[in-house]
Amino acid sequence: MPVDNKIDLGGGVNPAPNPAPATDYENQIKALKEENEKLKSTASKNAGEASDFKKRWQETLSETEKAKLEKQTLVEERNSYQKELKVLGLTTKYVKLGYEGDKAEKIAKAFADGDTDTVFAMQEEFIQKIRDTKKEGETRGVPTPQGGTSDKNVTQDVFNKMGYKERVALLDKSPEVFRRLNANAMKKRQF
Repeated sequence: MPVDNKIDLGGGVNPAPNPAPATDYENQIKALKEENEKLKSTASKNAGEASDFKKRWQETLSETEKAKLEKQTLVEERNSYQKELKVLGLTTKYVKLGYEGDKAEKIAKAFADGDTDTVFAMQEEFIQKIRDTKKEGETRGVPTPQGGTSDKNVTQDVFNKMGYKERVALLDKSPEVFRRLNANAMKKRQF
């Protein structure tokens, strides 16, 4: 039985897809580019007008008003620099405590801004990280106990794999077993 690849949408007619002509898209792109250029020129014109207005406004100010405006600007700059300096000092302190650079800066900014919620959240995260690291360190390096072997049943392979401290412990507990296994190990080392 032959397979029909056409899908019947009802009525026995399969409409062909109707792609939009490429010229419609090109016209839309062209129109958007023109509109973008108009907006750019308007923004540039507005910026120029604002600058001119500011110059004219400053010319109308009296010397006292100009001095007040300049003083206000300088105070704002000083406050900004003081805040930057405070954040830098706090960042340094947080790095010394063990915070990573970007997190130290983030918590320092939050502290300088008085955002206690962020400060406490980041401190909580930092403390948890320290706790996790401590737990990891406590379990790292702890040897896995050897189950079911007594000093009398130590094989030559187990003895050969032992470190210095383990061999000294075996010598203390079972000198005769140690001497026998050590003698065998020495024989294998001879050329």
